[in-house]
Amino acid sequence: MGSRAMNNFDDNAKRWTDVAKGAVNIPVRAKAFKRLLKGLPVTSILEAGCNMGFNLMAIKTLGNYELYGSDLSDYAIEHAVCPPDIKLTCCDFAKSEYQDNSVDMVLMCGLLNWLHYDELEPVIKRAFEISRKYILLIDHFHPPDSFPKLSQDAICNLEYLVCNQGKPMFWIRDFEKHFKRCTKVYRRDKIPELSDIFPMGAILYKKED
Repeated sequence: MGSRAMNNFDDNAKRWTDVAKGAVNIPVRAKAFKRLLKGLPVTSILEAGCNMGFNLMAIKTLGNYELYGSDLSDYAIEHAVCPPDIKLTCCDFAKSEYQDNSVDMVLMCGLLNWLHYDELEPVIKRAFEISRKYILLIDHFHPPDSFPKLSQDAICNLEYLVCNQGKPMFWIRDFEKHFKRCTKVYRRDKIPELSDIFPMGAILYKKED
């Protein structure tokens, strides 16, 4: 990233970290993850774009998982309040040094919608490399008219830029076209417990053997 892009990222990362601190309810999120992880042979999870580790703390309440998180924002990592057995790292996930096939699941919650189009594939590719079994994608799958304030410009490839008071916030995308190399286990378009900031859904993908 250039210095201007990084400065914009830092400003947005700090703002949304502060928003999340006041909005995220960990026990409520744990209820959602209990359903999403039910019956899966998963003991280790890495969250890409973990922010302060709220999702990982929710998952920790459900059992004896080995938990890792990465985020590009040093502000989020420095202000995290995770217990020491949840290992958080400040890094660019696409260039991260995690070993290939080192965890059962890579979780991405509200991450891909922030990325520019040319940043998507490197992040998704790295998720496939690191995960042994599953990728759990939690994001904004709802149509643009479900949001109160949008730019009027529809972007190609079913992408829409969501704006707040004229300032770009994030993209709504057709994520599924990026995961054709694996099997879709389920798709749930609305998860109230994860929609404390924006409406969220989940898609679970299983890597091909």
